[in-house]
Amino acid sequence: MPDYFECHAVSSHNFFIALKSIAKKYNLFYENPLFDKDWEKENGIVALPFAKLDEKGLYDAKKHMKDHLTLIKENPCTIAIFHPGYLDQYILEHSSFTFIRAMECEFLCSDWLKEWINDHHIELVDFRNYK
Repeated sequence: MPDYFECHAVSSHNFFIALKSIAKKYNLFYENPLFDKDWEKENGIVALPFAKLDEKGLYDAKKHMKDHLTLIKENPCTIAIFHPGYLDQYILEHSSFTFIRAMECEFLCSDWLKEWINDHHIELVDFRNYK
C-alpha cells in the first residue's frame, strides 16, 4: 500500500470526495492541503503556496523556500510540493511539467538545500508520521 496519495493536478470537488472516501475505506493517508483548508486543520499540516512560474514554466526554487521560511518555522508541519524527475518521451509528450521536473530534482538534491535545512533546524518527516 502507498504511504499516501493525492491528486492536486485535478481540481474537481467530486473527485476529491471520492479520493477521501477511498482513503478512509483502505486506511490510506490522503493529502489535499491546497484545495481543502479543513484538511490542513484536521492533519495539522500547512502547505506552502504554489510557486509562481515564469514564461518558461520555471521558478527560482531557492527564493521560493527562502520567501516561505517564516511559514515553515511557525507551523508544526509544513508541506512543500515538488515534481522532481527525469524526462522520458512519455513525459515530454504528455506533461506540461517538463523542464521544471529536472530543475526541481537538481534543487532537491543540492548541497544548498541540505545546508539550508540544517542551518534553519528544519526536521524532515514523511506522511507515515501522520497516518
